[in-house]
Amino acid sequence: EKVISLDGDGSILMNLGTIATIGREAPANLIVIVWDNEQWAQTGHQKSHTAFGTDLEMVAKSNGIEKSFTVADEEELDSILLQALNEDGPWFIVAKIEDEPYLPVAPVEPEHTLHRFRQTFVDTPDRVG
Repeated sequence: EKVISLDGDGSILMNLGTIATIGREAPANLIVIVWDNEQWAQTGHQKSHTAFGTDLEMVAKSNGIEKSFTVADEEELDSILLQALNEDGPWFIVAKIEDEPYLPVAPVEPEHTLHRFRQTFVDTPDRVG
């Protein structure tokens, strides 16, 4: 079965070892799609490295992922994805996307995180234990 991984440019940039591991292991069933808005969206929409020239397609190719592509629109994405679904990989597809308006993220303050964690047990007692 095909495995499709959806990730963002910021996440990939924070762990480039992921690309090296994919290149080394070469899982034939893997398709990675990276949504690249050239921003660190989670921390306030600062420009990411891809906005300044880091080319994730070339990073993937330099790590042995031959089937690496950058697409700029839905038509290109559909075409490459159809090919990826029908051929062995691994595949690494960088999809350039437009910035979206800032959406606030869930609070990460320790007290909020603890409350959400505890509330999970209250809301789903039959799934705990």
